[in-house]
Amino acid sequence: MSKKVLITDDSMFMRRMLRQICENFSSDLEIKEATNGLDALNQCKELAPDLIFMDITMPQMNGIEATKRIKEKYPQIKVVICSAIAETEQAKEAIKFGAQELIAKPFQAEKISAVLNLLL
Repeated sequence: MSKKVLITDDSMFMRRMLRQICENFSSDLEIKEATNGLDALNQCKELAPDLIFMDITMPQMNGIEATKRIKEKYPQIKVVICSAIAETEQAKEAIKFGAQELIAKPFQAEKISAVLNLLL
């Protein structure tokens, strides 16, 4: 059975980069994209992802608030925060709300693969 991954970032470039790494990791992954935290939250009901890659700074709903709401409603979904180094304090807050991992941008394919191995 394929695992479902939701990539949440307002940057199309970042979503594409993460998608490519995930596709190279496994052809068995079903990958969807969200452009902000609210979009991700809304997609959780329909998609029921196993794992969400979550940016922090996004319009409408940031990644911290989205992580908090997703983990309250769907505690089984694993959330990986993807943040620029400058956002480290915010990222730590997301960990408090239940995010499993923190990955710094720019992404390194090895780090993403390691997280996919660990969490899926």
